[in-house]
Amino acid sequence: MKHFLISFFLTTCFFASSQTNTTSDTATIYINNTNIGAGWDYYWLGDYKNAIISFDKGFELKENYLSTHIKLYALCKQNVGDYSGAMKAFNDFLALENKSPDGYSKRAGLKYDLGDYSGAIKDYTLAIKYENEKPEPYKDDLSSYYGNMASCYAYLKQDENALKNINLAIFNSPKNGYYHFVKGSIYYSMVKDALACEEWSKAGELGYMQAYDEIRKNCK
Repeated sequence: MKHFLISFFLTTCFFASSQTNTTSDTATIYINNTNIGAGWDYYWLGDYKNAIISFDKGFELKENYLSTHIKLYALCKQNVGDYSGAMKAFNDFLALENKSPDGYSKRAGLKYDLGDYSGAIKDYTLAIKYENEKPEPYKDDLSSYYGNMASCYAYLKQDENALKNINLAIFNSPKNGYYHFVKGSIYYSMVKDALACEEWSKAGELGYMQAYDEIRKNCK
């Protein structure tokens, strides 16, 4: 009998280095003191409702309608639970930036939240494709995409695909204990307890302390 799958998922909106790149655009919007600029301010304060109101005003007035603003708008929509609005905004962003790894990753995270694991896998696959097309692919981003895709496969009960992808995450970020924790959780769901405990032990040694909770509960 398979064990219950331990819940895990790398939050794509805020994990590792896959956050929105804001450097050049924020410099412009703060100087101009626009509604779009207020939207960014509200976003960083965690006031997503007022951020949406400000972005809506800015978009209506056609202030600095840049793709990066649309992506942030989508994240605000997602954070207030307006998933259809968030999906539309992510689609609008990707229509403008159709080779953005981060954009596909963000949309994948929304699809994951909605239980569309197959759709999320397709977007993570595109994120990986376009990240690898960069002159210098960023390994932390690649590992997060592979790790999240492993989570999707695990929830679809495709254990071998889950293991394949978590191994790729570990390959790209070998010192990240979280990925060993996830790998252990996949093994645990496959009733391979010895291998699960081995991976959790590695996770703990690498600093992911939650792994020790699973060892205490499930390892002899």
